[in-house]
Amino acid sequence: MSDGKRQQSVVVKLGPGFGRLSLQTEPTGAMLTVDGKKRGQSPSKMQLDAGTYEVAARLKGYLPRFAKAIVSPAAVEIVDLKLQKKIVRPALSAITVQTVPPGAVVTVKETGARFNDGQTLSLKAGQYTLLADKKGYRQGRDRKSVV
Repeated sequence: MSDGKRQQSVVVKLGPGFGRLSLQTEPTGAMLTVDGKKRGQSPSKMQLDAGTYEVAARLKGYLPRFAKAIVSPAAVEIVDLKLQKKIVRPALSAITVQTVPPGAVVTVKETGARFNDGQTLSLKAGQYTLLADKKGYRQGRDRKSVV
């Protein structure tokens, strides 16, 4: 410059950019994690540094859901997770009933299932009354726990 002043150029570096992440689930009330850290229950809004995050939603009775969220500076990333109910199938146990004398037909009183002596039947855990019938004999009866 001609007036004798020196001009300097100064660079000021900004910190990392940040944005907002809005996490919603259906149903609401799921426990939320972002990169493995607990972040409360859904729905939830939070401010995060710009970047890519792994989000998860967990709710009792539902399968966990996972998603990737890309948070951009000065923007809102919305992640909406629909949770699916767990299908719980009861464990079955196999039972084989032998009758004395052999050859009786066995009925499970609680289910009405009928099977032949020596045959295998699958039942849920519980208490069952087994009835055994054979021509010429009085009915046999036994109460058993299936585990």
